[in-house]
Amino acid sequence: FIEAKFWAGLTDRQPNAYLANLPPTKSTRLGKPPAVLIFVVPTARLGSLWDEVKSRAEGECSLTPTSESGNLRSAAIEDDNRHLMMTGWSDILDALHEAEGDPETKFEIVQLRGLVDYMEMDTSAFLPLSEGELEPDIPRRMLSLMRLVDEAVERVQAEEPVSLHSPPGGGYGKNFTLNGVRVWFGVYQRKWAQHGMSPLWVYPWCKRDREFLRNNHCKTPLNDADHFPVDLPIGVDYNAVLEETVSQIKKMARLFKERADVKQD
Repeated sequence: FIEAKFWAGLTDRQPNAYLANLPPTKSTRLGKPPAVLIFVVPTARLGSLWDEVKSRAEGECSLTPTSESGNLRSAAIEDDNRHLMMTGWSDILDALHEAEGDPETKFEIVQLRGLVDYMEMDTSAFLPLSEGELEPDIPRRMLSLMRLVDEAVERVQAEEPVSLHSPPGGGYGKNFTLNGVRVWFGVYQRKWAQHGMSPLWVYPWCKRDREFLRNNHCKTPLNDADHFPVDLPIGVDYNAVLEETVSQIKKMARLFKERADVKQD
C-alpha cells in the first residue's frame, strides 16, 4: 500500500487500519513475499511524521526498526515479513528517473518533480519547529528589519504623510509617496518565503507604475511581477545596509521623476 501525503495530518485510520488490511503473506518456495505500507511525504516531514506513525503502530503491534537514518525509515512488523516504511517524494522520483529509460516517461517524471517541488514549498504549511527557531535571533532580526524600514522611509520621504500598512502575507511596512507615486515598502514575509530574494519589497499601488518599473529594468521575480525586492548587502554593518536600501528606493524615485519630466516636456 502506498499512502501519498504532503501537509495533511494523519487520519484516525492511519496507519493501523491500513496495516491490518495488508495482503496475507502466503508461503512460496522462496519464502513469504513481503507486504509493505509505505508513506511518501515531503522530506521536511520525515522525522516528525515517522515518529507519529511509528508510535501509533506500536500501540497495536510489535515493531523492529530496520532503518531510521537518511531519507528511508522502515520497521518490520511482528513476523518480519510485513513492513512499515516512509520516504521522501524527491527520493522516489529521483530513483524512478534514474531507472526509467523511456524519454516520454522521463519527461513526465520531471513534470511531476516540478509539482512536488512546488507543493513542498507551500508557505502555509507548518513545518516542525527546530530548537534554533525558538531562540531570540529571529524576533531580533525582525525588529532590526522594522527599524531599517522606518529609517529608510525617513531618509527618502520628508514631506508628505506616511502611514503604516501590514500586507496580507504578514510583515511590516509603510505607505508613502515617491515623486507623486504612491508605494508600499516594508518586510513582506510571504514574498520572502516564496522567492527568498529579500525580506524587503516595494509595491507601487498603481498598475501603470508597476509596469513602468518593470520596463525600466527594476528586478522582480518572473512569476510575481508586481513586487520589487530590495537587494540587501551581505556581511556589512547596519549603516551600509541602510545606505544601500535608501539608494535603491531613490533610484525608483528618480525613474518616476524622469517620467514626469518627459510628460511635462
